[in-house]
Amino acid sequence: MLEKEGLPSFITHPQKEDIILWSCLLVITILSFSLIPFRVWFLNNPEWYALIIGGYTSSTLIGAYSATGQSHGIFILLTIIGALKFIPVYFYIGKRWGKEFINYSLQYTPKTQKWMNLLLNQKTQKVKIYSSLITPLTYMPFIRISYTIITPIQAVVNMSLPLILLINTISVLIVNYTMYTIGYINGKEVLQIIEVINKYAGLITIGLIAFVFISIYIKRKRNNIISEQ
Repeated sequence: MLEKEGLPSFITHPQKEDIILWSCLLVITILSFSLIPFRVWFLNNPEWYALIIGGYTSSTLIGAYSATGQSHGIFILLTIIGALKFIPVYFYIGKRWGKEFINYSLQYTPKTQKWMNLLLNQKTQKVKIYSSLITPLTYMPFIRISYTIITPIQAVVNMSLPLILLINTISVLIVNYTMYTIGYINGKEVLQIIEVINKYAGLITIGLIAFVFISIYIKRKRNNIISEQ
């Protein structure tokens, strides 16, 4: 039945390496969901936010807290760990599953899938250059392209893991120090928002926990529908 559905081979006939990668993805998913209820706490502890999650939000917060002497720009370096922690997993996914994983991951976003396939159809050297130029965009606000797709593409064209990590490190620092500057300039306004969030922290936490369970329920129901068809 799975073969008739046209599912990739790493789902229909998983080998030992495939099971290991699936286990890594499961751990990543569980960790991502488990951290959601702690978002309010992270807002008040931006250094831990930077270390565990990384990203532009923690950088903006560190900038805002730095403006009042409660933090320091050096902590932006922690976002390298937070942002890059799962890249090796997606690198080996790209090495192992290649284009099948990219198309499977983007099956519900046809426009993005088309763009990524156009990128992969370029000459190898062009793919390396273009994907490197795209990498900083994956760490910017409101950008739907993620390193979870760009990294496998780079693995497909045989870019080395150290080079990919270097490109991502540079990208993270460029984007996050930019966001740090924005947070520093608008420090008072940002901290006022944090005060409002703290005021309703209990309700927000309950809402985030509810979001986790609802998301799990919807995903499980969707999988049941697919298996019944």
